[in-house]
Amino acid sequence: MNIELARSKRIDIWDLMTPYFSPSILKMGFLWVWGGIPFMITGSTMAVWLKEYGISYTTIGLFSFLHLPYALRFLWSPVIDHIHIPYLSEKFGQQRAWMLVVQCTAFLSLLSLSQISPIEFPFLFIALGFFLTISAATSDMILLAYQIQILPSLQWGVGESTGFFCYRVGMLFGGACALALSNYFSWASLYFFFGIFLIGGPFVVLALPKSSYEKKLIDLKTSFFRKALLAPFQVFVSHPGWWSVLIFMFLFRLQDNLIGSMPSLFYLDLGFSKGEIANCQKVFGMWMSVLGGVLGGTLLRSHGYFKTLWIGGISHGLSGFCYLVQTWGGASLPLLYTTTALEDLSKGIAIIAFFSYQLTCCKKEYAVTQLALLTSLTHLSQVSISSLSGFFVDILGWKGFFTFTTIAGFLGILWIKFLPALFETRERDNLKIY
Repeated sequence: MNIELARSKRIDIWDLMTPYFSPSILKMGFLWVWGGIPFMITGSTMAVWLKEYGISYTTIGLFSFLHLPYALRFLWSPVIDHIHIPYLSEKFGQQRAWMLVVQCTAFLSLLSLSQISPIEFPFLFIALGFFLTISAATSDMILLAYQIQILPSLQWGVGESTGFFCYRVGMLFGGACALALSNYFSWASLYFFFGIFLIGGPFVVLALPKSSYEKKLIDLKTSFFRKALLAPFQVFVSHPGWWSVLIFMFLFRLQDNLIGSMPSLFYLDLGFSKGEIANCQKVFGMWMSVLGGVLGGTLLRSHGYFKTLWIGGISHGLSGFCYLVQTWGGASLPLLYTTTALEDLSKGIAIIAFFSYQLTCCKKEYAVTQLALLTSLTHLSQVSISSLSGFFVDILGWKGFFTFTTIAGFLGILWIKFLPALFETRERDNLKIY
């Protein structure tokens, strides 16, 4: 009897893990890895490169505007949804055609960027940086929309958790690995290597299956203005409670956005070394986030979206008190790892539930435009609120700051109660909600 029970448990575990190894999930996972690399090498990694040229911190800070396309991609999302690329759209389908184009522009931009000096040709360097981030941000947007169209609705959580893991692997390559390799290779060589690595993206796109929704997009005969600009928003606002969804996109990650990049500075003030912080936050923390993402995907399949949002939101909200405990415990390494484990594990669950819920709010025919709107609100919240974190630390001190952020974070969590129960895609696909 014990043997039969053990076998049944193995089967259950295998049933839970099997979707993660489907060919479509794995192929999209590779594309998410390639998406995470440009995000880092145009961010903190590029800042280190520029510092070695002797560029001022003020100027380096301005390079953060290279990530502006991630917040503004909704502006060109109607083009992706409805403008067909001659030959490519007919042969590969609308989503894959555009993915193929932006994957090619991404690696070409990065290869070119690696050969340009930011001192001798600053404007060309910045232009290529924008080409890279526009390509990467657009690719992420299309991949999310393609995920809605190609995966069964019950596997959206699996797709999100896989993307979450793979994107962070890409960030690890473009961040920590790039910094480590910079001790042995020039920055130009490293950026050229990453450009060569990104060449694999178009080949993975060609291996993806064609979306079954492509024919509906091609057969639409209405004007571009009505079809591409008005229809996606008209369809979205026709749902009861659409306004609460937009507010939720802005509020749910309020705690994370208020904290911003302050934890590293907090740990330095407590007396931890940079190496201890890097090992704990960048390596251990990443794997705890990945584990949380897998747990989040599993909870979505077994408990539905709303219950998982509550579980992830409340557990992550309560994890904010770990920072308060850390202020009392001081530079205790075991406590640092405990704080990081609880914070990142719960964050993984919350993020997977949050981004998977975004998918359910979109109609498949207008997925790119509607997802771009929702994700842009999320990025807008991050950009606008995170800039205030240092101000609150100066005013409140560390204990007051973490008390404030934890309490404020529950505004977004409590807003789950006001979310609409059904959107069209969930009703149509018989998706489990509660």
